[in-house]
Amino acid sequence: MRHHWAAAAALLLRAGVPPFCGHLWPLRPLIPRGLGTKELPLSKEAKAAVADLGFETLTEVQQETFEPICDGQDLVVRAETGGGKTLSFLLPTMDRIHQAGSPGIELLVLSPVRELSMQIHQEALKLANRFPQVQPVLMVGGSNWEDDLDALEAAEGHAVILIATPGRLQTHLSKTPSFAKRLGQVKTLVLDEVDQLAGELFAEVTEEILQQLCSASQHLFYSATVTEQVTRLIAQVSKSYTFVDALEDEMFKPTRWCPHKTWERLCGSPSKAPEDSCHRQRSWYFGPSTLRLKPEVIFITGRIAAYYAEAFRQCGDLEVFEIHSRMKQQERTTQSDGFRAAASGLLFTSDITSRGLDYPGVTAVIQLGAPESRAEYVHRVGRTGRREREGLGILLLHDFEESWMAQLDGLGLKQSPPLSAPSPRFADLEIPRNVKAQAYYSRINHAMRHPEDLDVLEVFRDAFRFAGSIGALDVEGRPPSLTEQNAQRYGVADISDPAVHIVKEAIQPKVSIAYQLMSAAQIHKVIGPLLDGALQKHSKVVIHFIHGDIAKYYADFLKGRPLEAFEAHSSVSKKVRKKILQSFESAARGALFTAGLSPATLPTKGVKAVIMVGLPSSAKEAKQLVDYMARCELAESFLLATSFESEIISVLDADLKAGTFDQEELLPAVNDKVVLKAYLAWLRYYGLHPLVTDKQPIIQEAQHFFAAATGDGEVPSLTQRMVEDMGLAGVDDKALNVKA
Repeated sequence: MRHHWAAAAALLLRAGVPPFCGHLWPLRPLIPRGLGTKELPLSKEAKAAVADLGFETLTEVQQETFEPICDGQDLVVRAETGGGKTLSFLLPTMDRIHQAGSPGIELLVLSPVRELSMQIHQEALKLANRFPQVQPVLMVGGSNWEDDLDALEAAEGHAVILIATPGRLQTHLSKTPSFAKRLGQVKTLVLDEVDQLAGELFAEVTEEILQQLCSASQHLFYSATVTEQVTRLIAQVSKSYTFVDALEDEMFKPTRWCPHKTWERLCGSPSKAPEDSCHRQRSWYFGPSTLRLKPEVIFITGRIAAYYAEAFRQCGDLEVFEIHSRMKQQERTTQSDGFRAAASGLLFTSDITSRGLDYPGVTAVIQLGAPESRAEYVHRVGRTGRREREGLGILLLHDFEESWMAQLDGLGLKQSPPLSAPSPRFADLEIPRNVKAQAYYSRINHAMRHPEDLDVLEVFRDAFRFAGSIGALDVEGRPPSLTEQNAQRYGVADISDPAVHIVKEAIQPKVSIAYQLMSAAQIHKVIGPLLDGALQKHSKVVIHFIHGDIAKYYADFLKGRPLEAFEAHSSVSKKVRKKILQSFESAARGALFTAGLSPATLPTKGVKAVIMVGLPSSAKEAKQLVDYMARCELAESFLLATSFESEIISVLDADLKAGTFDQEELLPAVNDKVVLKAYLAWLRYYGLHPLVTDKQPIIQEAQHFFAAATGDGEVPSLTQRMVEDMGLAGVDDKALNVKA
């Protein structure tokens, strides 16, 4: 690796750096090359942490950034994934934070995707084993956002390393009143894969987050490419920065990464879809021996990746891994860890894994469909041929994407003629019809991004041929259907053609819900008899609560009744609740206590009654719940709501009928810890409820709930921080029992 002052300046100027947006300081080699980690000016705890990781010398990017980061300089670092960049910013910043010993969020690491954030978090946890006063906290989508607040509460008094994605931080900025104040404590900000964070998808939310970080005194920007959007973002927050080029000049060209590069233009005929060509390329490149091959195939959408992952499981001889946005986070994590550890295998993925993640030993990158930009192509193909190893890059395009090749001028790609190799009959594979249909819809959506190149009818005819090739046509030879609404959106509502299959939507009758508004104490008394009555008439009942801790509380104090209770809610681990849902689905009788799950995942088999306790927090959640009730073919449904919810009951698009549930019963006491968690969950849920404007009744009803549950009129004390996180700061009510 070499530093070139003139080359660095020219690179940034080519990328469109505005004049005087910062300063570029030529670096002197502050750390001698080849210096062992034992000789670094680190605390003994940091040296022990590095020794635990098994590192003896610094990588090039670590060597060039260590001392500037220790000195508090702002850096713009151009570095490749897999070169040790994560440790380059974690080690010096965490050691500095450890030695300072200040509580609060000291370091924020922002990355564009969950998997990359989780990878960084794992590295931070390894270092933190030696830093007892430093606590890494992860905030990403795919988990309950309220759990994030619990993690911050658990880290109270520690210096916090917060690793997050933009969307999850935006959620907290909008839902957690004290969160902006907490972010104001950040001293060091790291933006990893900053070109994505500054791009169209994340730019707005990234800028919103940066506005909350006025206190940050150090900014570290990491990316393999420096674009005009990146330089504009940097100029907003950094007055003076050092540029570190950890990629040699020729590294920006894929020739360093991929000795063999090819692209193939594909016609729109039924037998020449890019995905079919993928199989032919596979046969040509992989050959008969697959013991040490580890290709990554990047598709245009997650749904198409899902289809071909299943297809290759049925007809291939490599272990297949699958990562895309249609999967749950736990499944994505398991697949990612599996592919990383595998000596060989085949990864089907979408753009969510095209950045930042380090998968060792990738032997080929096959891209199906045009990436969004030249930079994205470079990042993707850079996943192979790392660390001086051989690699192969293949780009497969539809005929209407051929013009996109102009963006890759100068990169030395060569067009390859279609290769002849046997491919399976995808239409004969036993793949679920809905998986095929989703791949079909995704094909249409991708093609519709090129409206200047294709007539809309040609898009559907191409998709029709694709549907035939994968066995997605019905017995009458029709492609998957479109609703009238979607047909209007695509502009094909008035087209009569075999490639367009439109179905009229039947008008569904509204779900009928009997409801009663009452105090929290009354709900406590009537819920048992109401459940008993429902179970006497119906064998299976679902009872839906506003929060997992409240669902657990009621499940606990109803345990003495003659019923089989199933608990699947946000307070139960994902692995356990999946098994519970399956058990309830197959059970002949029982009551399911649930909260915080997507209604789409709830069982419908045999369910004839649903009891709702409390209203959803948004119109979207309410619609999902009502839709679930409609799918259940219910005999009856009930809503128990507190009096202050009368102002938001219209959020339910259902046939609401006032009822009277007057049978009451005092129930036995429950474990104090369970009661406390339910009480806090009540305050937090309604305090942050966007549709509830009057906060005073929330506190009063929470007190009634606690008194009914314990017989004690004195509620637990809260800290001022807890009150702020609950959205109840400024509410004048002694019933909160706030510590002075």
